Amino acid sequence: MKGDFTRWSFKPQNHYHSVLKQQGRVDLDADWNEQGAIDHHRTETEALDVIGQCGAPADNAGFMLTTAAGGKGLQVSKGRAYVDGILCENEADLPVTSQPDLPGFKLPTVPGVYIAYLRVWLRHITTVEDDLIRESALSGPDTCTRARTVWQVDFLPAGAVGASVNCATSLPAWDSLIGASTGKMMAQAAPFDTAQTPCTIPAKAGFRRLENQLYRVEVHDAGDAAKATFKWSRDNGSVVTSWMDQKTDPNLTVSNTGRDSVLGFAPGQWVELSDDTSDLNLKSGTLVPLTNVQDQTLVIDPAQAIPAGSAKIANFTINRKVRRWDSIGVISMTPGKFQDLEDGVQVQFAAGTYATGDYWMVPARTLKADVEWPLDGSSPVAQPPLGIRRHYCRLAIVQFDGTNWAVQGTCLPTFPPLTGITSGQDKGVHITNVRLIKPDNPLLNDTDVLVTDLLGAGIRVLCDGALNAVSVQPETCFLTLELPWPFFDPRQDSNAIIGYEYLVLPGDVQTAVGSAGGEITWRLKGSSAITAVGGSPTLAFVLNLLSRLQNAQQKVRILARFTLKGNYIWSQADPNVYLDGEGFGVEQKSGSNPSIGVRLPQSGDGRRGGDFEMWFFLALPVTLSGLAIAPPSVNIGQNATGTVTLTSAAPAGGAVVNLTSIVLDAAGAQLPGSTIATVPASVTVPAGQNSATFPITNTTLPPNAGGPLTLQVTASFAGKTAQANLSIGRAITLTNLVLNPVTILGGPSSVVTGTVTLSGPAPAAGAIVALASNNPNAARPQTPTVTVPANQTSANFAITTTGQAINAAVAVQITATFAGGSHSAQMTVLGQRLA
Repeated sequence: MKGDFTRWSFKPQNHYHSVLKQQGRVDLDADWNEQGAIDHHRTETEALDVIGQCGAPADNAGFMLTTAAGGKGLQVSKGRAYVDGILCENEADLPVTSQPDLPGFKLPTVPGVYIAYLRVWLRHITTVEDDLIRESALSGPDTCTRARTVWQVDFLPAGAVGASVNCATSLPAWDSLIGASTGKMMAQAAPFDTAQTPCTIPAKAGFRRLENQLYRVEVHDAGDAAKATFKWSRDNGSVVTSWMDQKTDPNLTVSNTGRDSVLGFAPGQWVELSDDTSDLNLKSGTLVPLTNVQDQTLVIDPAQAIPAGSAKIANFTINRKVRRWDSIGVISMTPGKFQDLEDGVQVQFAAGTYATGDYWMVPARTLKADVEWPLDGSSPVAQPPLGIRRHYCRLAIVQFDGTNWAVQGTCLPTFPPLTGITSGQDKGVHITNVRLIKPDNPLLNDTDVLVTDLLGAGIRVLCDGALNAVSVQPETCFLTLELPWPFFDPRQDSNAIIGYEYLVLPGDVQTAVGSAGGEITWRLKGSSAITAVGGSPTLAFVLNLLSRLQNAQQKVRILARFTLKGNYIWSQADPNVYLDGEGFGVEQKSGSNPSIGVRLPQSGDGRRGGDFEMWFFLALPVTLSGLAIAPPSVNIGQNATGTVTLTSAAPAGGAVVNLTSIVLDAAGAQLPGSTIATVPASVTVPAGQNSATFPITNTTLPPNAGGPLTLQVTASFAGKTAQANLSIGRAITLTNLVLNPVTILGGPSSVVTGTVTLSGPAPAAGAIVALASNNPNAARPQTPTVTVPANQTSANFAITTTGQAINAAVAVQITATFAGGSHSAQMTVLGQRLA
């Protein structure tokens, strides 16, 4: 909003209900505007809560797409729609190419499937855009401005012709389109220099202008902080005039050149040339400097236009305008550093993405020589842009085959008026929550539950109404286990699992009236007291079965199904009201793995009766199974990887395994205070996973260490520990190269044996030594490398002569290279006379 405002004070997080005027006080525009913003926030939030993210009234649904002109085009229906609570109105059916707020729009020409969507935003309107808001009886001065709802139908490519795309299809391009800018900005008045001495005069600081100002900082070129540019105005960009004509190239005829020298145009200033086409397409205009101002003529310097060559009136066709900025051209962002605007006002941009038109307002006040900006203590807090905020709604899935358009599906939901909604629902008692008795935690569908928690304590079901105790019995409320067969049967003596057999557990079922309604409890029979679980044969059987599964390296979990027969459970208050228990599935996140949840806090579908069903898995407590380090030995500077393993999948939230390490000498004695590697303090096994890895880095040895030392790592979790060792030795180097024999007669069958020797045993992957000859025409290694096997210190290789005729002795140097070091050895190839 580029209005001549004192400031913009509305902040939703203040939760202000209204602005209250007081007698005898100054009436400010900021207070009026804040009251309007409060009202708009309330009504739009209410509409969003009632309607949802977008929707249209069923009896006057606007923005429905249909084909037009025999399939050659698309048409938008008249009517209303709401996007994020903002009312959008279209007064007449019209082609999408004739939208009032998207000049120059053309339908895509590339065949494919498209998502048609509605983009909605608020545009600031002054007398330059609409002269009719000016009161002519006042001889022409403008009074208030307007905020206009802009709606634009546009299209996003979603796939080739025939692609499977629907209204719920997730597309990265859609996420990128609707994503807000991530960049932020902070502002401050230049701080005072605190490093003063009696011999220095402190520099001026704070806001130093004589007038109160509302600075506007606006992004000109979009991009990340390294690419984006900005411009600024001390008057919120409100100095603007209509561009009437351009009779000669540098001379712009305008409607006026400003009210006075402060709010007008002057030589040396930079102005932006734009029109409705650029504004409505959310594009920046052309920046150009003024060289002179005379009457109603602004003289520009087209040679300095940004972008070059775009200062012609022919490039601006609809409602041209000239806006003054107080910056010099465009300014590149310097992320993380404050940049001076003028007279002590400074801004700093953070790393992130910025869109053209993103803006911030910075009120600067003379009385306190400071700017008004959110602070954390005395430090300014980076803020996202105030706007322009764009709102999006999917309208339809359409396809263009290269010739014709077709509407494949409508995405805009419709809703009836409140007076058109009838109940049509049967009364019922509904389940609102399912919990463990102890610990008092939610019992979630399709998740692991400790067998001792569930069978040792029980299940608690909360309802929104009391239930008749006669109807709540073990026959209508029961827990069933699916036992792996024949594995569970000791008589079969088999670890195979070819199916499952149902076992209904004996249950003790009770009902009670709670503070919020009814409550059902299910406990394993024989363990009515929470602590009295030791003697339960059922619990002992399940624990034994889980242990056998663990020993057989099967999945250590048993599927359990909990059922309430809603058709046979009725209300305490009315025997004709039954438990409406259907639990409908919904995706839930359990760590990084999605699972199937139950749609609560209210079960049912509004029809009489209905069974409630859910399932979960009985599991043993998760403990630490082991710790391994690979490779088991490294040299200085080499890294290793540790792996912790649990007995079963980590619970929701993951399992944090603590890590410690000590150093042992060759005899196994601890060396206190020594550090030979970096090991993290802990590693987290993600929810649903059985293991996790951690790095062991920065391996080293003390200068006085005579040989390898051992790093002993200990992992601890849930009362269990595991250990693993890593041997760390000095870096292996090449120590010698020997040739035997060193003199040989030239010929195709002549062979010399070379031997490379290392300073220590080669690592697990072996050590590859490069070989070379300075005279390969006389003799050379048979292979370009030789590998010293793991745990060995030397390896042999063959050197052969080439068989070429030579008449005199030739010296050949063989070089071996490893780990940056080289060794060479000489040999002689004797000449051989040919017949």
